[in-house]
Amino acid sequence: MLSTVRHRLAHSRFTAVLILLAVIFVYFAVSQDGFFTLANIRVMLASASILWFVALGLTFVMIAGAYDLSLGSLLAMSGMAFGLFYLTLGLPLFLAILLTIAFGFAVGGAVNGFLVGRIGMPFLVVTLGTLTMYRGIVDLWSDGSTRGVTSSFLNALAFNNFLGVPVSVWVMLVALAISSYVLRSTYFGPASPASASPAR
Repeated sequence: MLSTVRHRLAHSRFTAVLILLAVIFVYFAVSQDGFFTLANIRVMLASASILWFVALGLTFVMIAGAYDLSLGSLLAMSGMAFGLFYLTLGLPLFLAILLTIAFGFAVGGAVNGFLVGRIGMPFLVVTLGTLTMYRGIVDLWSDGSTRGVTSSFLNALAFNNFLGVPVSVWVMLVALAISSYVLRSTYFGPASPASASPAR
């Protein structure tokens, strides 16, 4: 059993990443006061959960043999859209969240999805271009300023803990479980025709 585990670790593509992560963690724990504390670990987990959501979406794209460089800029633009729906238009919170999700789907599908999937343009060229375009839209839309969002639900989602773990991490784990099921047991998984298509 132990030899099997060692063999899998030795041939896993993630072993080097895990070792590097452990080395970095130990280094900062030794060199920085307050790094290896429960409060700091909670903050890091909450921050990482946001990146996990982006990574989950990108996983589906990469399985299809592509990549999307514009995800961060699209995320920022979706945040601007949420501010428009919730703060400017005064829509109810959950309706604003649903419209923001629909906005992200619509923009990503209408631009990146159409140009790559329908027109057949290289995904690297398209997403590099939309990265710059979305970032420019965010700069013009925000005019270089920020606005705070006051909501007890969002504050609880961002700052509260459940069983000692940030709520955002629990939400991320649920999203991870759903994504794993979709990838392993549905049409969108590795057995789908899209996953077998060559990268552009």
